Amino acid sequence: MKICERIFDLLPNKRGEQAKLAIFLGIRPNTISDWKAKKIDPSPNLIPAIARYLNVSVSYLLTGEENEIVTNSTIVKGENISRNVINNNGDNHIDTKLDEQEKELLRIFRNLSVKEKIFLLSKGYELEENK
Repeated sequence: MKICERIFDLLPNKRGEQAKLAIFLGIRPNTISDWKAKKIDPSPNLIPAIARYLNVSVSYLLTGEENEIVTNSTIVKGENISRNVINNNGDNHIDTKLDEQEKELLRIFRNLSVKEKIFLLSKGYELEENK
């Protein structure tokens, strides 16, 4: 089963649910419609937020094999992440409001593979919830 199929199996089949997910992710609703109609998977950088929205682990969303429940109470909406951390002028310049540790963490994150980024984000969410 593809990731997009898992998403629509988990997404309530009520009017407006795709629009709510789109708002949560900061993307256009027709992007989600395309996933369903064309059976294409979402961008890898959206996977952690989608998993949080659907209250499943990233691992379950990717593989269908894990059933760990997570909460979405601490997720930062996808549309706010880049605005808060990176200037939007396209040069990936890190905002000077970050301290040195935050800048170093972001530098390391950018050098990871997509799979490593997803893994790190899922661990970060777990740490955040265990506060």
